[in-house]
Amino acid sequence: MAADFPELDVIHAHPGWPFHHEAIAACWHKSNFWIDLSGFAPRYFPDEVVRYANNLISDRVLFGTDWPVVGIDRWMTEFEELPLKDSVRPKILKENAQRLLGI
Repeated sequence: MAADFPELDVIHAHPGWPFHHEAIAACWHKSNFWIDLSGFAPRYFPDEVVRYANNLISDRVLFGTDWPVVGIDRWMTEFEELPLKDSVRPKILKENAQRLLGI
C-alpha cells in the first residue's frame, strides 16, 4: 500500500512478532511508512525493532501504548531500559509524531 500510494502516510501498529521484519523492511524502504510501538510492553519488543529504531528507521518510529492494559508508568520505565541512543528517545516520544502530523 505504501508503494502504491506514496502520498499516503501508513502507520503500522504493533511492531511485534511475527511481522516485525516486514514492518522494518517497509519502513526502511518507504519514506511514507511508519511504525508505532503500541500493543506491547517495551520489554517485549523484538530485538530487531529496537536495533533498527536506534538507527536506520529512527525518524519513523512513533510512541504508542495500549493503555490501560500497559500503563504509561510501566511503559515509560521499560522504554528507559531499552538500549536506545539518547538522541533517538525524543524522536520516538514526540518529534517524529510532530513531523508526521505537521505540528
